[in-house]
Amino acid sequence: MPQPTAITLSWIGEDEVKNADGNGSQSKGQVRCGLDVPVNPVVSAKVSDDNMSLHLSWEAPVTGLNGGIVDPSAVKYRLYTYQGSGNSGGWILTVDNISTCEYTYTASSEKQELHQVMLSAYNDKGESDGGYESFASAVLGKPYPLPMNENFTGGAQAYNGLLIDYPTEEHTASWALDMPSAAAARHMPLCA
Repeated sequence: MPQPTAITLSWIGEDEVKNADGNGSQSKGQVRCGLDVPVNPVVSAKVSDDNMSLHLSWEAPVTGLNGGIVDPSAVKYRLYTYQGSGNSGGWILTVDNISTCEYTYTASSEKQELHQVMLSAYNDKGESDGGYESFASAVLGKPYPLPMNENFTGGAQAYNGLLIDYPTEEHTASWALDMPSAAAARHMPLCA
């Protein structure tokens, strides 16, 4: 049996509808019929109790990027990890052909590091592009023994793994180690 072909229908109402109350509005619209590329999966993530893995789960997409239908049983998933830092990194395909709606990503080292993962959905029509809803991040690695004591020897951190999630792009946070006398001079009150 041949595969159904996606059809996009567009219409514009050329005649205005009129009745005793007056003229109606012109109607415009577009609808896509047939199979479509799946939308991005919405990922939930939970860090394991030992802090070494990130369990991802999601619902199978049933709608397409263009409003068409998606057969959830024919959708597979790809896991990408971010390699590098800042603008010099990129997303690397790490796991292909995931057929269930959950996956456990495990850190490859016990060293605490930031791990960023993104999931895409794909079928015979194409692949979703990933996005914020398909993204998860966590600092994974063997937990540091307590008590911790950071001395900033030579001005460097001995302990890495600071992750700050912001509710929106309008929120920011930072911290610094400074001499109290220098910090006080920079933070003088503006009004006396």
